[in-house]
Amino acid sequence: MKTKGFIYLVSAILVLLVASCEEDHIMTKYTGDAVGFVEDYYFQSVKADFTYLEIPVAHNNLNKSGSKAEVEITLSEGTSANLVSLNTTMLDFDVADTIILQLSIDLASLVEDVEYSISLTFTDAYLQHEVNGSEEVTVEFSKWRPRRQSDYVGDYTVEAVSNIDPGNWDEEWAVTAEADALDVTKITLTGIAYSDLPINAVLDYDAMTITIPAGQHVGDSYGEGYDMYIYNYDENADVFLRTDLVGTLYENGDFSFDYCAMMYGDTDDPDYVWDLFTPTFYKD
Repeated sequence: MKTKGFIYLVSAILVLLVASCEEDHIMTKYTGDAVGFVEDYYFQSVKADFTYLEIPVAHNNLNKSGSKAEVEITLSEGTSANLVSLNTTMLDFDVADTIILQLSIDLASLVEDVEYSISLTFTDAYLQHEVNGSEEVTVEFSKWRPRRQSDYVGDYTVEAVSNIDPGNWDEEWAVTAEADALDVTKITLTGIAYSDLPINAVLDYDAMTITIPAGQHVGDSYGEGYDMYIYNYDENADVFLRTDLVGTLYENGDFSFDYCAMMYGDTDDPDYVWDLFTPTFYKD
């Protein structure tokens, strides 16, 4: 009887504890009223056919009526007020729960190879802001011109997100991109996967792609006693490939790759994968 009574008592306590924990973690519905920018950053290369940049602003409580917000433009140094304009600075969320701001840019006043920047923020006249969104959005823009080798030469900070264990196995690389003096479509990248060996890459300015030929050697960059190589990966087929790694060039000088397979040995055997990264190269 004592044993059964003790078990019953412990069981009752556990039930009460679980119920208490569940009550502690009950989430109430959001009852406030707020607004936020959907994105916090844009880059716009302004061409002759450019009309305006669309910037969505979201209302965070769909059950509220009579909600309004006001935005204002802050100019960075070197960006004059005549370069940009908004279709409106007042947002009425009785019209829609997401309102698209239209930012116009005066192409004729832009100077080539100059990067301009503005910020949009909310005034304090109406709603609070940033719940489930951003309280500020930065827009950088420049006059479009054909890309060239020098746009992708310099120092980069690389956020290499692991596709095997995101967050825990992410890496950050410091990479230097150098020009090939004999070919304006080629650069070398030193610092991928912490390696001090240069990796060859080919730039296509029409397609806006960057290609790393498959199987390039980065050495024993992790100190595991194995040579490591760069390969490609087919997400749909879930197989590693001996094909070139093709990434995307951006007009602000950044570039990225969807899947960069770092593999032990000159092999495509998935058992020898160190990691499968999605690296984005941000120009310093």
